[in-house]
Amino acid sequence: GQWADAHKGIRSLKAVRQAVGALQQAVTLEPKNAYAHVLLASFYREAPGVISVGDKEKALAQAALAVDYGPGAAINHLVLARVYIDAGRDQEAIKELQRIVTLNPPPDAVPETRADQETAQKLLVDLGVPQDTAPCGQSGGYCSEQEHP
Repeated sequence: GQWADAHKGIRSLKAVRQAVGALQQAVTLEPKNAYAHVLLASFYREAPGVISVGDKEKALAQAALAVDYGPGAAINHLVLARVYIDAGRDQEAIKELQRIVTLNPPPDAVPETRADQETAQKLLVDLGVPQDTAPCGQSGGYCSEQEHP
């Protein structure tokens, strides 16, 4: 049992390194590929740093590039927000999470965007942001009768 578990882990680490290598090659060939950047950011964020490819600084750089090249994709903002949360940069995370809530889903990603918006709202609550703080007229926003009769 232990030997199998240990060797399964080694194969998994090898697979992660191969995936990261392929994604690095993808961004070399297509530098503005937001999806490749967000996948790299996720690998760097979630993998352990000592025995694998984990690197919080690389995660931040790749997530920022994903948002730059794909600002309309909620997942890019969500990964960046999670990197900020991991780094204790809550105010920056809150800004990204609030952007997600206000995004209009692209026609080819409505369910995914809605799911990311729900996750963003939950993370905002976890960060202590009241749910009625979105500007009036925006998704999830609060409007008083005086603002919108």
